[in-house]
Amino acid sequence: MRANLYIAFGATLFLCSCSGEGGSYSGPVGQVTGVVNLGDAPLKENATLQFLSKEGHAVSATLSGDGEYRMKFNGSNSIPVGTYRVAVIPNLPAETNTSKDPASFFNPDGTTKKMTFVTSKIPEKYRQTGTSGLDLVVKEGKQKLDIDLDLK
Repeated sequence: MRANLYIAFGATLFLCSCSGEGGSYSGPVGQVTGVVNLGDAPLKENATLQFLSKEGHAVSATLSGDGEYRMKFNGSNSIPVGTYRVAVIPNLPAETNTSKDPASFFNPDGTTKKMTFVTSKIPEKYRQTGTSGLDLVVKEGKQKLDIDLDLK
C-alpha cells in the first residue's frame, strides 16, 4: 500500500514537472528586437539580457557588438506577451588566477605573468532584475523596444 502511494506521488510529480513552461506556450506572443543604449550611444559590450515576466516567463537575449538584441523564448523568437523586468549582465571572462599564492603571479623564469583586467561599463544597478528598474511591455506582433541605461 505504501509503495503504491510513493509511485502515485512520483508519477504526479513527474507529470507536473513535464507540463511546465519547458514545454510549449500557447498564448499570445510578440517578436521583440531593440538596441541597448548606455548614455547616448549603443552599448558595445559583451552582455546578456535577462527578462523575467510577472507571470514567471524567463526570456534572454545576447547583445551583438552594436548593442542590438532579439528576445528568445524556448529557442523561438516569439515570446509570451506581458510586462518584463530587465537586467543587463556583463559577460566577463572567468578569473584565470584565483590562487592566493604570490608565486602564482610569476612565470617559471621569474618574470611577472601578464594579467588582464576586464571591467564593465554597465552600472551595477542594471545587473539584477530586482534593482534595475527597467520594465518592458511586450505586446502581440513585431516590435522594437530600445533599452536606455543611465551612466549614473
